[in-house]
Amino acid sequence: MYLSQHGVVLEDDFKKYSQNFPIIKTPKIPTERLIELNKRAYKEFYYRPKYVLKQIKSIRNPTYLLKGFKVIKNWIKS
Repeated sequence: MYLSQHGVVLEDDFKKYSQNFPIIKTPKIPTERLIELNKRAYKEFYYRPKYVLKQIKSIRNPTYLLKGFKVIKNWIKS
């Protein structure tokens, strides 16, 4: 309640909360920049070669492997 009383909360509807969108605005960093930094952090973590290879090795079904590559391809485009 304290944050919403001071106009810091961007969204009051909890159904719209997600890990990809900031819910609190900051005076020093614009919301668009926070979203950009969040995307960058995800890419830097999940596109590490060691992590990608570990995930590929854990796939036992070739169909899932193909779907995984399609997901990565689409994510790179965005």
